[in-house]
Amino acid sequence: MSLKKSIWLPNIPAIIFKLIFGEMAVILLNGSRISSVKIEALGFQFKYPKLDLALKDLKL
Repeated sequence: MSLKKSIWLPNIPAIIFKLIFGEMAVILLNGSRISSVKIEALGFQFKYPKLDLALKDLKL
């Protein structure tokens, strides 16, 4: 982990997530598979290409 901090969350049944968050529960439970490959191929340049560089700038 880049922040070197662990996150502790209790085990919450999926049905509770579905009741609280509705359709958004799918994203919370399954995650999202995202990539910057397409926008980088189109020429987009990130100010901070790596998380560590962004965190250093924030002095974390």
